[in-house]
Amino acid sequence: MNDAVISTIAIAKIWTFAPLLAAVAAFFYWTWKNPKHLLWAFIVAQPLIGGFYYTNIAVFFVVFKLPIFINNLFITAFILFLFRKFVLEKERIALPGGAFLWYLLFLAAAGASIFTTEHLAITVSAFAKLAFWLLILLVVVNLALSREDIVKAFFAMLAVSFLPLAVGLFQLTRLARLEVPYRINSLYVHPNVFAYYLVLLIAAGWFFLPIFAGWKKRLVVSSLVLSLVCLGFTFTRGALICLVLSFGLTFLLFGIKMSHLKKLSLGLAGILALAVLAAPLREKIVSLIREPQVAGSLQWRWIHWRETAADIASSLPNLYSGRGVGTFHFYGFYSGYAAHNDYLMIWSGAGLAAAAILIVFHLKWLLDTANGILIAGTEEGRAAGKVLFAAVLTAAVGLFTENLLLLPLFQTHLWLIGGLALRSFRLGRNIE
Repeated sequence: MNDAVISTIAIAKIWTFAPLLAAVAAFFYWTWKNPKHLLWAFIVAQPLIGGFYYTNIAVFFVVFKLPIFINNLFITAFILFLFRKFVLEKERIALPGGAFLWYLLFLAAAGASIFTTEHLAITVSAFAKLAFWLLILLVVVNLALSREDIVKAFFAMLAVSFLPLAVGLFQLTRLARLEVPYRINSLYVHPNVFAYYLVLLIAAGWFFLPIFAGWKKRLVVSSLVLSLVCLGFTFTRGALICLVLSFGLTFLLFGIKMSHLKKLSLGLAGILALAVLAAPLREKIVSLIREPQVAGSLQWRWIHWRETAADIASSLPNLYSGRGVGTFHFYGFYSGYAAHNDYLMIWSGAGLAAAAILIVFHLKWLLDTANGILIAGTEEGRAAGKVLFAAVLTAAVGLFTENLLLLPLFQTHLWLIGGLALRSFRLGRNIE
């Protein structure tokens, strides 16, 4: 190949990537000039591409794995924001205390498994995700957000959800053609991924509903109703249980008007009536009750839990140190690589101390959030706190039957909500 041909190929490659490089440069410039843009872009990007990893949209995996590429852009932008604030502007970075000291201990325990694992790449990737969740919180807490900005952020979460909600509703007309029969999954690889994201949406829509008025209130109501419909037809029982538990405990601790409870009951009754009247959905409900294979998902989990516990107990090193966070032995039942219980999975991967600290972290986060709600000085602060309380309880309970800890679509929203709630509590108490 002569020099002229080589030069032509090089120029062609440069021209191919020039628009991409220009877009990346524009993104960093845009977010550098106004860091709040970074928050809005992150909120919009999350549900549209499946939390960067768990999307069904094939175009996002062409050429350079676009979801992961975008994820890395945000990680870089987050780090640049903190560098600008701490180094260039010489401002103090707000560090959340309380529960997050326990999360730092959990990160340390999980990180220690990097030095003992036989699967270094998997362990480093899992640890990087766990660190990224905390990075999201740090960025949101340190942004100069006003009360209006916090309300705007929650509204943006609900508004941008309409695309995955619309896809989910469209799938109701094509249930028999779904990859997982009769269960809608929207843009995401599995109904469970969609379902736990919907629980967070429902919490945000319900508790922030009184804050909005006019067309915004109508949009939030629409998002709330569509989210309930889609959640019902994911047929993800764990997410439905988490929704009932999280809302029930939130109502019990912080009160609810009976008129609100009636509206929620009517909405759930309407969804059930639709499912009974629609023939394909009626068949699915009957199969859930009658077919022994359906009970197999519980049996499947029980086998995974039992085998994981037996494997952990098989030797002292497994019991105390684990094999590397994010790693898991393959048991072959339903071709599963996951324990479907994050506490057991963390115990297996990072050891007993890491699993125990993770449980304490969730309990402490719930207590800190409850305290924040009780002393919140604004209606927005109380609403944000209730959304966070329901979200953390969903995570704490959901981890017993699912693998949510490394699930980007769920965790990125959970930690976004956490940062917004903490910022709201600070504003309410005039702490800057």
